[in-house]
Amino acid sequence: MTSRLPENIFPIDCHYVRENLAASFLIKGASDSVIIETGHPGAVTHILSALAQHRVDPGSISHIVVTHVHLDHCGGVGGLIEACPNAKVVCHPRAKLHLSDPARLIKGSKVVYGEPLFNSLYGNIEPVAKEKIIAVEDTETIEAAGTTFTFYHMAGHARHHICIHEAATNTVFTGDTFGVAYPDLQLGNRRFIYPATTPSDFDIPEARKSIQRLLDLRADSAWLTHFGNWSGMEEGAEQLLFALAEIEKIQTDAATDAIEGQALNNFCHERLKNFVIDELEKRDLSLTREQWKVFDYDIKLNSLGIAYAADKSRKKLER
Repeated sequence: MTSRLPENIFPIDCHYVRENLAASFLIKGASDSVIIETGHPGAVTHILSALAQHRVDPGSISHIVVTHVHLDHCGGVGGLIEACPNAKVVCHPRAKLHLSDPARLIKGSKVVYGEPLFNSLYGNIEPVAKEKIIAVEDTETIEAAGTTFTFYHMAGHARHHICIHEAATNTVFTGDTFGVAYPDLQLGNRRFIYPATTPSDFDIPEARKSIQRLLDLRADSAWLTHFGNWSGMEEGAEQLLFALAEIEKIQTDAATDAIEGQALNNFCHERLKNFVIDELEKRDLSLTREQWKVFDYDIKLNSLGIAYAADKSRKKLER
């Protein structure tokens, strides 16, 4: 039994690129409420609209949590904190500087996306005042919205990543640590979840540890930023660990072959794309041209993370 109904958790579509791609979450309490994830800067309008829909005063938001400082998760935090004047921003200690001074974060993101696409997706990134930021340690707790939030440092996708266990409903908000499961990919004969491996901190051993740690929490379900609720933690973990084993083969082959630069990126992209196509075929799942256009871009970003990790691994061996 839980002391609070799950209906007090409201997913909010951030409308990142398209619908059902990235979510924010409102945890509504009697006297204060919490927002987890802020999405890109354009998501602020959608989040504030959701607060109005659920009759939540922005002034009653006590905490805004970002799982990590990739801009599809935290890009809107500077704008949202202005609209929620009593809120504190909660993040990993490694993320604090990037939120208060996003210059390096912006520069790195432009390298990954290219400046034209960066400007289209994100535009202006607002900083957060240092006094508004709470950096949480591993297993630290915060009481808010009538429940207890426990924060866990979960590397693998990013070194500055946290996941959040919410006690009243025994659920966990996983950011990108427990993978990606877009609704479009759940229409076949079996559900599909896969790891998020974008640059530049992707680390397979750490990703495995974090997945196991999430399982050890024995949560009833996970709220995925991409996208929504995933029930069946064991099934999800099995798929993610299988995919990581396949990705490890790609990374190992890429690290041992004498390829670099764009050739390395192309190698990882082709291998990852073939793996994903095989998984889609196993599920009798076909995507429309528009769905595949978005999904293939996701594969390209993930393959860049694998290529980056392979290059780093090879350089380490050459020392």
